[in-house]
Amino acid sequence: MMENTFSAVKSACSSSPESFSEWQHLNELLVQLKDCMLGESERAKLTAENLSTLVDLIHLCNHGIENQIEVHSTNNCLTEVYRTLRNMCVQCEQNQDLLSDHEHLFTASKNSIQALLKQFKHSKDSDIIVTLRCIVQFLGNCSVGHVTNQCLIWKIFVEELNKLFDISDEKLSLYTCMVAHTCISGNLDNQDMWTSSNTIQMLTNVISLTVECDCEWGLFLIESMCKVDSIFSKVFPLLKDTEKLLVYEVMLDHLDKTENDLNPSKSNLQFIAEDVKSQSYIILSLLEKHQNQNPVVIVKEIEILGIATSHHNVYPEVNTDKDLLSCIIYLLEGIHKIGLQGDNLFSRVDKIIKLGNIDQDHAGYCLKRDLVKLIGNMAYECKPNQDLIREMNGIPLVLDQTSIDGRNPCILLKV
Repeated sequence: MMENTFSAVKSACSSSPESFSEWQHLNELLVQLKDCMLGESERAKLTAENLSTLVDLIHLCNHGIENQIEVHSTNNCLTEVYRTLRNMCVQCEQNQDLLSDHEHLFTASKNSIQALLKQFKHSKDSDIIVTLRCIVQFLGNCSVGHVTNQCLIWKIFVEELNKLFDISDEKLSLYTCMVAHTCISGNLDNQDMWTSSNTIQMLTNVISLTVECDCEWGLFLIESMCKVDSIFSKVFPLLKDTEKLLVYEVMLDHLDKTENDLNPSKSNLQFIAEDVKSQSYIILSLLEKHQNQNPVVIVKEIEILGIATSHHNVYPEVNTDKDLLSCIIYLLEGIHKIGLQGDNLFSRVDKIIKLGNIDQDHAGYCLKRDLVKLIGNMAYECKPNQDLIREMNGIPLVLDQTSIDGRNPCILLKV
């Protein structure tokens, strides 16, 4: 049945359909093909010639859309073509291999996206969004577990995939995140892939979407990003504070898991340490009435460093960073002195009656605790750091934090 249907499709293509009825007939044949591809035995019969027939049809549909020839019917046929391609890749490595030898199909698909985006700009037709979703789903199925296709698809499509976020269709954006995760998370060692300008743009798009709609594929991609060397220095200057915080929350969750060979990259932890050293003064602006910068990101970075340095053998460059340790001691000393000056955000809360007034969402909540934890971790089995703490009178400073403090719960466990 499948071969007969492919023959009929090939015949219909060769006659270059123009009328509504001709496109409708072709659409009916494609629906049959799509249904055939649902069966594992039928998928296994696909040949290179069959694939060439679909490529010819994609070219035909692209031409129709670009030249405004029965656009609605043409788009419907294109939708069914990509539903067929999507179905033929499901758990079928044989067909994935076949596709990797037909790069011209991917090029034709790229042209499909370009033609559809141009048409959507003028018509805002929801059917075009459906077709774009099917194309992206096809790319996802084609690349799952197939490194060759992952690299090929990323090379050809990344620029067009970035443009799909501009449509503001949640399903389309989620499918695009899925493809991005599939293609680049499986290639953590491919530095060129990760650091290209198009990939950086994709990462910022995915992070922004994940902040808005809690995209699971986005969270997976962010976790992978944390493992890539030097990626933070390229991505973070492009992010808003809310987006940085999301990345850091994902990173914290990963750091809290058991140690393994796929920990967040050392260079990314060093990026965080450098940011704390250069920006920690912002924290003291918490008491300023007209502060221009929000310290919440720096506070979260200190929390991350406190967790990371507890893995003593994983991040030795951070654990032995004497400039970071000096910065943290000065910061703890500064907020401790401010806290002693009266009732303010850094003052100790030791009365039960006042506990209900503590804002646990405030950036300063648990800050002293995390600073003490970081100092303790950096002192562990590191004599140069221990000597520095003594020289800076860090020991009495840390001991001054031993009182119960509602703004810093469990601080006694860190001292």
